[in-house]
Amino acid sequence: MPKPEFKSIEKINLGADSHLELVEVEGRKYVLKTYIAHGGENAITKRNREFYYHKELEKIGLNHFKFHFLDFIQSNQLCFEYLENFHTFDTINDSKEFGKLSKYVQDLWEISKIEKTKFVEEKDCKHASIEDYFNYLKIDVLRCKTDPKYAVLANKFIDELKQVTTYLTLLHSDFHEHNIGLVDREILFFDGGNYSYLYGHKYHDISRILMYYPEGVIFDNQEISPRIKSFVDGFKFDYKSVEFQKFCYLQSLIMYNNPWIEKRKEIADYLYQKLFL
Repeated sequence: MPKPEFKSIEKINLGADSHLELVEVEGRKYVLKTYIAHGGENAITKRNREFYYHKELEKIGLNHFKFHFLDFIQSNQLCFEYLENFHTFDTINDSKEFGKLSKYVQDLWEISKIEKTKFVEEKDCKHASIEDYFNYLKIDVLRCKTDPKYAVLANKFIDELKQVTTYLTLLHSDFHEHNIGLVDREILFFDGGNYSYLYGHKYHDISRILMYYPEGVIFDNQEISPRIKSFVDGFKFDYKSVEFQKFCYLQSLIMYNNPWIEKRKEIADYLYQKLFL
């Protein structure tokens, strides 16, 4: 039986880690994602991490893109059905929708805590224990080219947070408004599995939104926008707590040399000055 032919319709975007392309196969539209190798990591490893991340979402019953296994797909590609009514959160200003996002993330926390799901240990994807996860954080911090004094404080915070962490939650790992979708008013995660460990601290994902959005909440003199306030209020936790700010400090160091993240160095320095006791 001959392989189906596909027609390229549109290049959707050109990212650092992958290319997205809208294609048509036998009258149906699909999104073809091709992974790019860089930074010493091969494309197939990255492809497998996202694949198994989605399989884990499927196992615990949360919405996600469904894969299609078509004959033309290469080993460094995944294929998803195209959704006409799909929107990413960078186009959403409705505060209620951001509040809904906090409910989805909390469901992820609760399912991870109750079900004690274990991520498949293959294709370089591992389920980290609490000890492993915080060791990974230490390694990530050490990789960053910052003033050594930052790392000293980070290691202290990692040890403190490890002592009070009772469970790990499934992570998106690259949690920002361009990687969160809305379809028919339902949340849909995609582009997850950025790290080799996919379980971690519950603040791991949400700290990105609260730190790096223009209307974020890190600086004491910053005013929170209605949509971010709705997101924060949905969690019912103190985003000004020392524990949360310690975790944000760790994330700011991990992102310190990432040119795509605004205010990363400013936030790291601000939190260092604020939290250094």
